[in-house]
Amino acid sequence: MQPTVKDDENLNDECLRTLEIVGKTLVLTPIIIALPSLAYAIITGKNLVSPGPDAGYSAGLMISAGIFLLIYVSYKTIRK
Repeated sequence: MQPTVKDDENLNDECLRTLEIVGKTLVLTPIIIALPSLAYAIITGKNLVSPGPDAGYSAGLMISAGIFLLIYVSYKTIRK
């Protein structure tokens, strides 16, 4: 049985939806992880202790990758 055009469209929609979820996860994960320490610093008035210079760099890369994925999904959805 040959796949139909409708099957291909459904598969493309599922792939785009999956990429959208991954993009949102990559953007939100570093933010959610940083919120408790930020709230603690605000409440107590103490300075944040940074886990190291690489932590911010890694978080920035994750957020950037998520944003690029969301832009790609938006582009593909608009083109469709």
